Amino acid sequence: MPKCIACSRDLDISKQIRCTKCFRGCHNKCANITSDVDIDSWTCPPCSRREHRGQSTSPDKVQAAATRRNKKDTGLCDRFVSKDDLQKLITEGINQAIDSKLGHFESLKMSLFVEIREEINSFINPFLKKTECLREEVNQLKNDIQNNNSVIDELRCQINKQQQWNRMNNLEIVGLPQTKNESTRALIKTIAKHANVVLQDEHIEYANRVQPKQYVSGKPKTIVVRLKSRDIKDEILSGLRRRRGIQTLDIGLSGESKKFFVNEHLTPENKQLLKEAKALAAKKGFKFVWVRNCCIFLRRNEESPVITINFRRDLEKIC
Repeated sequence: MPKCIACSRDLDISKQIRCTKCFRGCHNKCANITSDVDIDSWTCPPCSRREHRGQSTSPDKVQAAATRRNKKDTGLCDRFVSKDDLQKLITEGINQAIDSKLGHFESLKMSLFVEIREEINSFINPFLKKTECLREEVNQLKNDIQNNNSVIDELRCQINKQQQWNRMNNLEIVGLPQTKNESTRALIKTIAKHANVVLQDEHIEYANRVQPKQYVSGKPKTIVVRLKSRDIKDEILSGLRRRRGIQTLDIGLSGESKKFFVNEHLTPENKQLLKEAKALAAKKGFKFVWVRNCCIFLRRNEESPVITINFRRDLEKIC
């Protein structure tokens, strides 16, 4: 927008007068226009002075002279600004305004981020503390469970030892066919006779067939015999080993001859341990696996040392 050559303020087209020499405008009020002044021939004061001094009043020369003046001396004329300079000034102004706004936005963003983070921490910190307490409780419970499991294993081991000790004088006869009106005492005395052991009634505390935990059709019940002396039990087992086992025909049972087994009476836990030891020994190429005095023994061959298996952890010895 054009400026007044007198006050340098913006000009309103309807309230200005224009110099007939330099064609620059001026507020009617600033030009002190009276009713006797001819507007069509009005000359601005600078052009009037130049004309009085004989200087040129053409617009181009007047503009060139105005641009050479110091900024403080341009009270009645506008400073000339080229199109490129004006574009540069506008661009710089816009950039400064954007930087200022963005800087304010970044500051606001950081402030909001800090406030949000503090707000989140105020909610999270109690949960983190609670979580840490729960973690400590869980770790303590794990330690307690581990300790309790160790105690339970030790108690189970002791109970198994006690139960096995109570069976030290027992024999277990597996796979012997069951007949009607049989006498288990007579059967065990016949088995002992086959092992070259003379067994009297007073040597036998009891001899009974026992009900299995899981009934299998066609499988006879096991006979459990309790003897008064462990020595007698060992003699019977030794005699049967020398005989390479025993069959139904050896004790006078009619029908097809079937092999049955006379073993030491192991606890259920030791039976499972013997089963696992046999499977692992076969996998590792061990030649001998046997039970004596209710303890499990292994030997890779005739020249290798004997390995004793008393607990499940002893299976690690089989390698």
